[in-house]
Amino acid sequence: MMELLDELVLRHIASFLDPEDVVRLRRTCRKMHAMLPEVVVTEDLWKGEDFYAVGPHRGPSPPELYFDGPILPSKVIKLEASIVWNDQGWGNRKGELIVRLMRPNCTGEPFQIAELWGLFDTAPHREMAANKEVDKDHPVIAKSKKDPKDIVCLRRTCRRMHTMLPEVVVAEDRWIGEDFIIFGPRGGHWAPEHYFDGPVLPGNVIKLESSVLWEDQGFGNRKGELFVHLMRPSRAGESLQIAEHRQLFGIAEHYEMKAQKVLGREDPIVAKSRKGDFYRFMRNAGGGGGHQLKVKNFRVKATLCEVKH
Repeated sequence: MMELLDELVLRHIASFLDPEDVVRLRRTCRKMHAMLPEVVVTEDLWKGEDFYAVGPHRGPSPPELYFDGPILPSKVIKLEASIVWNDQGWGNRKGELIVRLMRPNCTGEPFQIAELWGLFDTAPHREMAANKEVDKDHPVIAKSKKDPKDIVCLRRTCRRMHTMLPEVVVAEDRWIGEDFIIFGPRGGHWAPEHYFDGPVLPGNVIKLESSVLWEDQGFGNRKGELFVHLMRPSRAGESLQIAEHRQLFGIAEHYEMKAQKVLGREDPIVAKSRKGDFYRFMRNAGGGGGHQLKVKNFRVKATLCEVKH
């Protein structure tokens, strides 16, 4: 079917594909190999200037711009970084480097797509070399993959594309967790237990919003938390954990309070989601004796992007 398309149309379709998908498509037949563009893997080296920065005397230190890399000509498949660094040499260690994936919006203003804190962890007291290879599944790399919105753009190019390509639908789903009071064990510290499983996802999640009214036992150490796992059924039928987000609302306070959290596509719990997955919500009162976790009105709203064939 595709080999019957015009060469210009095929090249336009290829511009929306990941490079490895273009390679596979070129291998399907001689005509595809001749018509589709060649995929070339190249390396680009960027260098940041040496610097010495001093943090403010009071309050938290907000991150500041170091430098912007060049505009990317294509998808990144590997990101390697190295440095020689150290902090002030005494006291608390807080120095770090951060990397953000930015993308211009329709008005040309850059907005953040993904973020990686602690690129080399935290700066040591003594000068030392550090190296980092960012995992290909991390959003700062994985976000360069084709997006459902690219299908929307491609469907708008002509009537034939609109007819041939699947429809992309953005929908919302809401889940409710039951109110509960749980008591932690006398021994240990970490005592996680199952709260509830969300429904099977009909498509990719693009935003996860949650809220709760909660508190702990009202005295002593604070240990109570809620967290969420992204789960995926395996071929054997068992569910595998794909990603985790600990302390969804931080740690429960000694008094009842409302908490809210919005997770976007910079978080692996959202970025790695796909059709057929589900979310598993967990809870922990904390061990050591006397710990409680009281939860009311736990609500989740998932914004999903479903491709309908």
